[in-house]
Amino acid sequence: MAEGLLINLGFDTEEISLICFFIKHHDDFISYELPDEVRNKNNNSLAEITKERILKHIRAKSNNELNYPQKNIWNDLMLLCLADASSQAEEVYMNGILTDSKQHKLRKMKKIQDIINNYME
Repeated sequence: MAEGLLINLGFDTEEISLICFFIKHHDDFISYELPDEVRNKNNNSLAEITKERILKHIRAKSNNELNYPQKNIWNDLMLLCLADASSQAEEVYMNGILTDSKQHKLRKMKKIQDIINNYME
């Protein structure tokens, strides 16, 4: 949907590709968890944030569909993720139980950003 709108607005192909990349991947790391968190380790949909996992994810996305394996593009994606998390509610409740917080999401995104900045070539 975004691609069609961006074409109609006159964006060039490279801009459209980059914007669509950010839209498509802004939630890629939402199910990653900090290593020191006490959460349900039996939940297969959660993945611990490790250097190996993050770099593997980036390689897979870069090899399968992207022309953006560059460190600066992935860092820009993390800036978008940080901005997204910053705009969310301070606390998230489900059925009266605290399930997440803005600070938690920001810590996760900053950890992933650190991995990108320190280990990605």
